[in-house]
Amino acid sequence: MVFIKILYISDGIFPYGSAYASRLVNFARLFHEIGIDVHIIADFTYNKDLIDNFGQGFFEKSTFEIIGNNESMEERIKRPIICLSKVKAFLDSNFIDIVVMKSISDRFKILYSEIKKRKIPLILESCEWYHYSGYRGGRFNPWYVQFQKCWKHEFMKADGFITISRLLENHYKQYSQNVIRIPTILDTTSTIYNLTNDNKRIKLIYAGNPGKTKEMVANIIIALSLLRENNKRLSLDIYGPNRADIAKQLQKNDYLLEIMKDIVHIHGKIPQEQINEKYMQSDYGIFLREDSKKNHAGFPTKLAESMVAGTPVIANNTGDIALYLKDKKNGFLLKDSSPVEVEKVLRAIIDMDEKEEQDMRLYARRTAEENFDYRRYSGLMTAFLEEVLRNK
Repeated sequence: MVFIKILYISDGIFPYGSAYASRLVNFARLFHEIGIDVHIIADFTYNKDLIDNFGQGFFEKSTFEIIGNNESMEERIKRPIICLSKVKAFLDSNFIDIVVMKSISDRFKILYSEIKKRKIPLILESCEWYHYSGYRGGRFNPWYVQFQKCWKHEFMKADGFITISRLLENHYKQYSQNVIRIPTILDTTSTIYNLTNDNKRIKLIYAGNPGKTKEMVANIIIALSLLRENNKRLSLDIYGPNRADIAKQLQKNDYLLEIMKDIVHIHGKIPQEQINEKYMQSDYGIFLREDSKKNHAGFPTKLAESMVAGTPVIANNTGDIALYLKDKKNGFLLKDSSPVEVEKVLRAIIDMDEKEEQDMRLYARRTAEENFDYRRYSGLMTAFLEEVLRNK
């Protein structure tokens, strides 16, 4: 396609530090793959060595700028106005063909007004549907109220939609024909992987942020406890949450953390750049998600991160997981998220032979290469952007 320039607006971290940071990095790579220049405006960064005193930075082939690294409540309240100011300044001094914006409910309306005033097409990148249970104060939380208003009245005004799941894809197709679905994307070509492991134990890994209503790490620990004497043949490494987070989720079963301290290892947060190595060193990635609209709307980055490392996945079927996780092929697709169901699968894993395990690792890596490499979506993205520009 003819060379164009995109401004990408995100309310998160860049370039490392969260699942969305990874998604944004790989979208930037995808755009460059099809000959598009990208400038990113994000809220903050953990990689301060990449930016100058004015918050400007360069990462791989993209330029970017940061709104501010102060994570206080006062800063959060001011961010929409600061973001608007930076967007105006950039658009005043640069010719932009398309703006891509994450579904940021606290600033969508004011940014949409500014962008449309300049007659620039706006694409919404939608990867979440939020539930009030994830907010302090529930339904009355002001950020949840803003999200609901945008979901019902604002987001659908965009000129095109990039979605992460079939649920979101079908939702936005009610308002536009310019809708595409792209799951988690990574750079599989540059990511090393491992097809064999000689661990003394079968190593399970959970990496992520379980949140209040997202993932049930407690059920994995309870399942391990049900194995009794056999559980010493397995270990679970947890990255992200700390011991207090896990104890809170376990509630009355928090005593299991002491009883199973030789099996369950809680490491807390680690740099995102180290995650691939941790998956490579493990035998299975594992996560359990509640059967909810929130989880059906999203897509687990950890599914792709595990498979790209050559590590099979154990998970229950929510959202689009079953499109990629094939039972007993590249992991285990659980019937539900209960400890009893997890226990059953762990017993089956204990009885597997080395050839079966190696075949699973190979299939997992192949699944990642065929479905999660950003290059796989070059044709789809090119056609989508051309259609958005054609309808300008």
